[in-house]
Amino acid sequence: MDIVKYYIRYSKKNKDLFENITERELEEISQKIEDHILRKIYKFVYMETPIQSDKEFYEKTLCLDWIDPEQLEIKKAYVNQLGFAELCIKKMTEAKSVFDKLDCIKDAHTNMNNTIKFSSGKNDDAGQDELTPIFQYLVIKAQPKRIYSDINYIKTFLGDTSLRGQEGFLVTQMESATSFIMLIDYQQLKMSQEEYNEKINDAKKRHGLI
Repeated sequence: MDIVKYYIRYSKKNKDLFENITERELEEISQKIEDHILRKIYKFVYMETPIQSDKEFYEKTLCLDWIDPEQLEIKKAYVNQLGFAELCIKKMTEAKSVFDKLDCIKDAHTNMNNTIKFSSGKNDDAGQDELTPIFQYLVIKAQPKRIYSDINYIKTFLGDTSLRGQEGFLVTQMESATSFIMLIDYQQLKMSQEEYNEKINDAKKRHGLI
């Protein structure tokens, strides 16, 4: 992104065309150019096969397919209206550009926020205390197959400078959700270890993991 911005602003060929460009316009043009480039080279820069962390996370979500929203202290009324948000998370791996992948997370959050506001009758945006467990639940239900590859792809091509503000927040939310899910056990779900192990083993059998 920084290279694209530098070329637009300082290239002799572009001097007259972009002489009075604003920072916001520069950001938008740079993003569109990078989007186009990444879609063209996607198959060369995005790993063809999942990494081990991807496989482990996907299997963990399969093992948790039985989880109930109330176990994460989520109102069922919210979850019943979040099919679009779950679909957005599923589509993240199919998206080819960095910003397309970020948009999937952003759209999921927008859907969650609007659902909470509508269901609760609030005028203000939902707080993180409400959004975080719902996002974690939706990631489990979406069962993404390339979550770590997607996060690494975004962070690699955006870089530290661009991963600020909303973009950085979205990536942090996804990283936090994946960390939480990988560490879920019977204690987080407020159930006995025996019941948890039984449900995990049943899920493994259903999905051919044992």
